[in-house]
Amino acid sequence: MISASIKSQLRFLSDSIINSYSQMFFSDNRVFAYLILASSFINPYSGAAGLFAVVVSVIGAQWLGFDKNFIRTGSYSSNPLMVGLVMGLYFNFSIKFFIILFVVSLLTAVLSKAVAVVFSKYGLPILAFPFLMAVWILLLALRSSTGLTLNDTGLYINNDLYSLG
Repeated sequence: MISASIKSQLRFLSDSIINSYSQMFFSDNRVFAYLILASSFINPYSGAAGLFAVVVSVIGAQWLGFDKNFIRTGSYSSNPLMVGLVMGLYFNFSIKFFIILFVVSLLTAVLSKAVAVVFSKYGLPILAFPFLMAVWILLLALRSSTGLTLNDTGLYINNDLYSLG
């Protein structure tokens, strides 16, 4: 049998993950969150990278000792979700991809916490500022990198349609 502490930890993790999806659209509706989660897998690479980024950011936020209520509501993991969705859309999967995604997810969670602390003094929401900062840092850092290759899926629609038959 699974102990009560493991059950509560798994419940916390699942709540945090699903709430991240609804927080992307500033909502608390779980049905809406499941719809967004399912629709993110229309592009399987983007959906998988987004889910990976959320899991990393939730576990990282717990490890760093962030406020559990904010972790559960998805406040610290909705911006890493968006970064993961963007990375999965534009880059091919590789070991280097997942290492960079891991680091950027943790960076975005920390940026979310930092922006939340600064903006809370003025009563402002954090919105997508950590996402924008992380994506710009990522794009500037990857300009000279040869570790990641761009994903050309969807670039030429006719070729994609021909591959489907």
